[in-house]
Amino acid sequence: MFIHKRSVAGLMVGIGGIIMLMFALLYLALTDDTRLRETHRKLQVLYEKTEQAFVMREAIRKRAFSLAMITRMQDFFERDAELQRFSGYALEFVEARERLIAMGLGPEERSILEDFQKAVDKDRPLVEKTMKILVEGRSNKQAEDMALQAINVQKMLFTDLGRLVDVLRKLESEQVENAGINSEKGRRRLILLGGLMFLTSIVIAVIIVRRERTHMGSLLAEISERRKAEDQVREFNASLELRVEERTTQLNKSRDVLLEAQRVAAIGSWEWLVSENRFNWSRETFHLFGIDPGQVEPDFTQLIERYLPDDAERVKRAVDATLKNDAPYDIQFKIIRTDGRRLIAQAIGKVERDADGAPLRMYGTLQDITAQKEAEEMLRKLSRAVEQSPSSVFITDTDGVIEYVNSKFTEMMGYSFTEAIGQTPRIIASDKTPKELILDLWSTIGAGREWRGEIVDRRKDGTEFWAYVTIAPVKDDGDVITHYVAMHEDIGQRKQAEFNLNKALQEADIANRSKSELLANMSHELRTPLNAIIGFSSSMKEEIFGPLGHWKYREYLDDISSSGEHLLGLISDILDVSAIEAGKVEINQESLDIGDLVAASVRLVKNRFVEGDVRLDINIDKDLAEFRADRRRIVQIIVNLLSNAVKFTKPGGRVTIRVSSDGQDGHLFIITDTGIGMTGQEIDKAMSWFGQVDRGLVGKHEGTGLGLPLARKLVEMHGGVLRIASEKGRGTTVTLHFQV
Repeated sequence: MFIHKRSVAGLMVGIGGIIMLMFALLYLALTDDTRLRETHRKLQVLYEKTEQAFVMREAIRKRAFSLAMITRMQDFFERDAELQRFSGYALEFVEARERLIAMGLGPEERSILEDFQKAVDKDRPLVEKTMKILVEGRSNKQAEDMALQAINVQKMLFTDLGRLVDVLRKLESEQVENAGINSEKGRRRLILLGGLMFLTSIVIAVIIVRRERTHMGSLLAEISERRKAEDQVREFNASLELRVEERTTQLNKSRDVLLEAQRVAAIGSWEWLVSENRFNWSRETFHLFGIDPGQVEPDFTQLIERYLPDDAERVKRAVDATLKNDAPYDIQFKIIRTDGRRLIAQAIGKVERDADGAPLRMYGTLQDITAQKEAEEMLRKLSRAVEQSPSSVFITDTDGVIEYVNSKFTEMMGYSFTEAIGQTPRIIASDKTPKELILDLWSTIGAGREWRGEIVDRRKDGTEFWAYVTIAPVKDDGDVITHYVAMHEDIGQRKQAEFNLNKALQEADIANRSKSELLANMSHELRTPLNAIIGFSSSMKEEIFGPLGHWKYREYLDDISSSGEHLLGLISDILDVSAIEAGKVEINQESLDIGDLVAASVRLVKNRFVEGDVRLDINIDKDLAEFRADRRRIVQIIVNLLSNAVKFTKPGGRVTIRVSSDGQDGHLFIITDTGIGMTGQEIDKAMSWFGQVDRGLVGKHEGTGLGLPLARKLVEMHGGVLRIASEKGRGTTVTLHFQV
């Protein structure tokens, strides 16, 4: 193909220019890529530095909180566990600091970290001295003051680390901004060079077309290739922009992680730009006050309105003092949220000044410590409850080694706190406590169950006393026994009272048996002459050996016979009572005909009904189940009850005896009278031995006070129940329920 020399020269010049532009374009692209990679590397280092700064800050916060908890703890094991965690937080801090230093520090970062390390070195003797006192268990006012001072220093260190975090975040923002600016400049340069290449190609193409129209096809092909190169450059620029956007997204996620950490810890951050009188609150700060971040613009007045009046004045004074003399403030106060709920908050604030010493800004944190305060108060309540318990309380480990005793223990047992700690319960154990009881105790609590019992304790001076003991296992969250808590209550007075009561009961039982034996002996001695008197009076009434003569003799014989029979009945009742109390009464059961049984009973008291002009009705249901009982005792029961009924029923009254089924093959004997009745108190008295109720008719028939209680005992010996229902002035119903 022939090309004109001038066209060839122009083409060569154009191609050379295009090649130079392409090299320039490639150089700029590689330069931008290298710069972007370096920016990404710096951002990654800054991100990791920020992360380690947060770890150091969190370790300082945990150390402060752990130190505060240790000063409140009374339990040795809880304090020891918290001391272990305190040391762990220190290790976390050192490891994070070493990783931060290993990444390389800038001048400003190094200056802040050196100032911070000086503060840490200055604080270390105070912390070590405080921890030594707490480990030794010497909790006193000096220890509490030193612990509070150490906690305040930890809080200041926590705030100082915030400066390092702010510097790192500022550097991250600057790197992201520079990356965006450099990326934009590179993209513009690439577009400019691409445009120049395109224009140069157009100019060369026009020249060649004019001079060499025959070469138009190859020129157009060359232009197409150049356009493809431009597309590739644009795609490369788009890729760079996408990578910058992704990195920006990662930085935003890091910021979100920080905000979430503040939310979980209930810590909000704030900043007051003094010269502009403008406030910046974190999202958690708005949340603590119950305010929607989008509702209002925060200011100092709005902040003070959420405090109680007295707290507001204290906060104002603290802020003014910090602005005046640079002393950081750390203050606790109550917040009233917009929903009315009250919180206890802790605020930490510092001031930053400009080169002329004027206040530039104040910044700090605000933390919700309500739960912490409530937990501290609960711990104080529990501690006071155990310490002031009226019972002796001590806590041991799983091997039985005493780790805590309350003041009642020292008072009751005679051992001081230091004497008891490290010992075992054997120092208060008495040889009088059976070994089987001790084995049962350890077996029970070792199985995770509570043990209760009475044992003998021994004081330091050797005296012994009875104690009611409760021992329970203490388990952790994994249901593993870690300790045992024991409570010993002095029951010496109660045991003495029980001993006296048992002794009195034994003496009463002996006296009762003696009484029964005396009554039985007297009754036997009296029955023999009474039988003779009754027999002889009956013979004389029958005039077996001839007429008596004067009619007065017959009247006297009637009195002698009735009095003898009455006295014989009394003696028989006394003998029955003595036999029942001695357990010598035997029930000989046999199958009985209920009708014949009732008729035999009625015959024995028929004369009393006639003499008292009282009507007697008998109702016996048909087809009753078989009734098995002791005939003599059942007759004795019915006779006693009928005698009582006719005794306390006025002339013209009525007594009814009814026998029916209970619906389950049992039997009901119901005796009802229309007598004068009884009150509830009178029923209780009538059912007691020798209990007699003055019901206005006692003179009609004398009684012994043994009929009802004797009848009840005999019914119960048959496995039955005797019930009385009575109403004053209306009558009485006695029910005998004999079950199968």
